[in-house]
Amino acid sequence: MSAITNVTLSDGTTPITFTHRSHTADSLQMVDGSASSSDTAATLELSRFRGKRGSPVRKLRLKLSMFYLETVSGGLEGYVAPPKVAFVNTGTVDYSFNKRSTTAQCSYLKMMLFSAQQHGSVAITPAVQDMLSGAIVYDQYPY
Repeated sequence: MSAITNVTLSDGTTPITFTHRSHTADSLQMVDGSASSSDTAATLELSRFRGKRGSPVRKLRLKLSMFYLETVSGGLEGYVAPPKVAFVNTGTVDYSFNKRSTTAQCSYLKMMLFSAQQHGSVAITPAVQDMLSGAIVYDQYPY
């Protein structure tokens, strides 16, 4: 099992560092540490699902949610409304691995899926690879 570490994702210009918010035995929730409010902070969640008893499949879900605020403008008397979430964009990746799969097979699927998504330059720090790969490929869920 790997320790929970901060996760930094970047589009090549603007890095977002996610910090630990909460976790259970089967889920880990991280939040953008630089956000002004926890209600509007981007979230990164890793969940695992246990199949029926005796099921040969283990499933994991990686979910990123980005919150966008209404544009705030002043009124006639200088009143400015508090920020409010206008909409949320969410991306989810689901993994299903047979328990008979080797580490190399799991890693290959993860890397091919990542490659399929990568049109531009997207950087993932080694710390992210260690923690997320440990959970996804090696079935070593962070504690």
